[in-house]
Amino acid sequence: MDNTSQEKKVKKIFFIAGEHSGDLQGSIVIRHLKKIMPELEITGVGGKLMKEAGMTCIHSSDEMAVIGIIEVVKNFKCLKHIKADIQNWLNPDDMKNFDPIPVKMLDGIPTMTDGHTRAVAALLAGKCAVPLTW
Repeated sequence: MDNTSQEKKVKKIFFIAGEHSGDLQGSIVIRHLKKIMPELEITGVGGKLMKEAGMTCIHSSDEMAVIGIIEVVKNFKCLKHIKADIQNWLNPDDMKNFDPIPVKMLDGIPTMTDGHTRAVAALLAGKCAVPLTW
């Protein structure tokens, strides 16, 4: 079989960290993932630490740092824009274009698990079901 005719599908993952502790934990996971899978494309919403670890940030977690109903109302347009950008990246109508690799820390080891971020994006887009792989 000719290897030049086969395209290697780039693995992608999407993170969302809404505040500093998520940024810190996410950066640790990203560093570990980059060591074992340097070709992995990591994109998401996060802070300085996740960006330094190798994630392409589509938005800063600082943009989502709102507390209380007044702040939410004042920042509604920005938050809606962030939500739309996340949905566009995840695009639940076109899941065949990428296979997100959700990750959790289990006993201190980054472990690939099922798609929580993808499921959230699909639900936000009004989907009733999300394809899962076990």
